[in-house]
Amino acid sequence: MQRLTAKISGYFTLIRPLNVLQGAVSAIITAFIMEKLPPFRDILLAIFIIGAFTAAGNSFNDYCDYKIDAINRPKRPIPSGKISRKEALVLTVVFFTSGWAVAMPLMSQTILIILTIATICLITYSLFLKSTALVGNMIVALILGLSFIFSAAVYGDIKRGFAPFTLAFLFTLIREIIKDMQDIKGDEKHGAKTFPIAFGQIKAARLVSFLSVLLIVIAVALFLTGVYGFLYGIVVGITVVPVLIFTIISINRDQSIKNCGKLSSLLKYDIFFGLLAICLGRF
Repeated sequence: MQRLTAKISGYFTLIRPLNVLQGAVSAIITAFIMEKLPPFRDILLAIFIIGAFTAAGNSFNDYCDYKIDAINRPKRPIPSGKISRKEALVLTVVFFTSGWAVAMPLMSQTILIILTIATICLITYSLFLKSTALVGNMIVALILGLSFIFSAAVYGDIKRGFAPFTLAFLFTLIREIIKDMQDIKGDEKHGAKTFPIAFGQIKAARLVSFLSVLLIVIAVALFLTGVYGFLYGIVVGITVVPVLIFTIISINRDQSIKNCGKLSSLLKYDIFFGLLAICLGRF
């Protein structure tokens, strides 16, 4: 019984439930920013498809990264021995297949293109691009941002997904670079060419600062230009902008692995306040 519990826990951890939840929330938020609330069925389908693709990508990422994870994250399911690489690969296939199967009733040319791009990005990222300076980070940010574009396409108004896509893309890109700064020892040992390894921690901190300023400008501009309403401005002003400013100050003072880990965790949770702000954007 204890072994079964450990196995289930390993599967659950493997798919990174917080990332899956973030994808589900993006589908719900996109529904709220539509001119009219989409049918409940479409919302549920969007949630399931995004969740399945996210889980598949996370499972495959751990399948490919088991050696690096043994150094950087030894408690992850594969290096800790909770599950095998074969099990992770099977889970990847199951989730990808489920996502595509459920998407069939919604299929259009636009949705087909989005899901094809997402599938290619998720696979090539883990196989080839993760260790490439900045490209891998941008792929992750693109995949997460596509959740809004996909949901908006399912709901029939893809244009409404562009603004949240931009915010999610930049927020995720910032966090991914900080995560690379945190993982520099393990990545360096395995010959990865991430941005911090290729250009150094200080330049990586400067890039994080530039992207954070850019995100602040865009987030504030969406409020000032009337794209999103008063409640959006309040939430962004109280929870998102201060955290980004703190990140800029902290990352330039201290590029240690410990501090980068703290900032990465802070941004991981703060993005949900950003999602809340978008959800309230119509008010």
